Amino acid sequence: MSVRITSSGILLGLVLSATGCTPGYYQPSYPTPSTVPVYPSSPQPAFPVTSIPPLPGTTPGPIVSNPGYPSIPATPTNPNSPYFPTQPSTPTVPVSTPTDNPVPIPSNPSVPATNTQPVGDITVQWAPWPLPPKNSASVAMAASPQAVTRTAQKTGHRGIHPNRFATRPGSQSERITRAKIASNAATASAENSGQDDHQIVDGANPTPMEDLHYRGGRTLQNMSFVNLYVSGEQGWNMSDVANIDRAIAAAMSDEHLNNVIRQYFNNQPIGSNALPSHPLVGYLPREISRGDVQYYLQYLYTKGYLSKYDLNNTVFNFLCPPGSLLNDEDARSGNAAVGSTTAVKTRAEEEDDEGPSPLGIGMPQDEAENDSLGGLGGYHGSIHIGSTTIYYSAEVYSESRPDGFKNGIPAFTDSWKNVVATLYHELQEARTDPDVEDVIRNPYDPSASRKLGWTSDAGEEIGDFPLHDNVSIRKIIQEVPLADGSGTVPIQIEYSNAVHGPEGPIPQLHATPAK
Repeated sequence: MSVRITSSGILLGLVLSATGCTPGYYQPSYPTPSTVPVYPSSPQPAFPVTSIPPLPGTTPGPIVSNPGYPSIPATPTNPNSPYFPTQPSTPTVPVSTPTDNPVPIPSNPSVPATNTQPVGDITVQWAPWPLPPKNSASVAMAASPQAVTRTAQKTGHRGIHPNRFATRPGSQSERITRAKIASNAATASAENSGQDDHQIVDGANPTPMEDLHYRGGRTLQNMSFVNLYVSGEQGWNMSDVANIDRAIAAAMSDEHLNNVIRQYFNNQPIGSNALPSHPLVGYLPREISRGDVQYYLQYLYTKGYLSKYDLNNTVFNFLCPPGSLLNDEDARSGNAAVGSTTAVKTRAEEEDDEGPSPLGIGMPQDEAENDSLGGLGGYHGSIHIGSTTIYYSAEVYSESRPDGFKNGIPAFTDSWKNVVATLYHELQEARTDPDVEDVIRNPYDPSASRKLGWTSDAGEEIGDFPLHDNVSIRKIIQEVPLADGSGTVPIQIEYSNAVHGPEGPIPQLHATPAK
């Protein structure tokens, strides 16, 4: 605790230090009228501390006041009756905390005041948020009152619902995902229904057996989302950040695009709110796993960065920086820096994590290949901390470089457009099927499937089948015009029950909502 003593405090202490004594004042002889000093008629600022003027040839008296401007010390009309001030009955004690002290002094100075909440307004655009400490899962776990519920204990013991993935057509990740779909597919019955004047994407054939059905779970009719750029300006080009934020906000609120999505909400209005984006600062990870994303999310929650959000209806998007890889592993990657050659897990450790599926169906042996180098673009899911559910998505920076490096789903030459297309895919899946990870988390629970939203009988979500259909990727991932005529946005076309296949923006709602 710091203490500051002002000159006025010293003066007051001198005056009141002797209890019961009347303060003494220097009383000079009064000057003759010809020597009375002339003072200004109104107060003037910044006058120095003054004393009663002495007689010529004598020593100056003690300081008696510190006024804003000098005053005449006495009047010569009654020289025989000098003024003696009386002792104050109740001395004024200075306050213990100066009024200009910006920080309150703690009641117990030996214990420093602590604040576990973020300082300042953390919700403003580009206010930095921290990445958790590297390789220290125990730090966040110790700070959490209740442990986070992860997707599964072992990779091989996850459920086999493949939804929430965006994968490159023809890639290893797509083959892994499609194998999971086949193992869980039910016999689908095709219904022939009348078509209206809306059209399926050119080149696609109607596939009514792939239509989506409502399973009874939550949907996010009015949703918000926050873009979190992993590593911030250390890894991101700010022009990419601006383009991504602008385009995804426009796409998610576009009337003609939403006309397709509204069929899954009984043709009722849907809302999208793009909240300010934030950099996640601290380091530049080489690889980001699903375990990392969930750890980031838990850390931000326990540190108070998510306290001002409606978590029931908000999705936090973790955007990987250029050059970083994304995978779907439950284990944390170790957060090795970009360019590091340090191995995160040995092959023996990976094999130890693998096991038979809960339904006894053979799974692809090398699930580690389900990463962005193998065509994985992103995924979405949720975690539970106590009774709180927090939704998230993860997107890789999809790009194809001249040196042959191909990451994610590089449909566009401009990589930021690939990020927006993947974001659109994941956000529409989070809107129509937010709790899919609860089903993956509980593969043995027959009732868990009731938490699904809109999925096909094969277990796919709104954005999955269009990527897997035998249609050119450039017809599924494309730039489309905005309804307000302000330009175009890069998106992935979503599945529409009304046309039994992928459908682009439409000016009017479908007459019949999806069922």
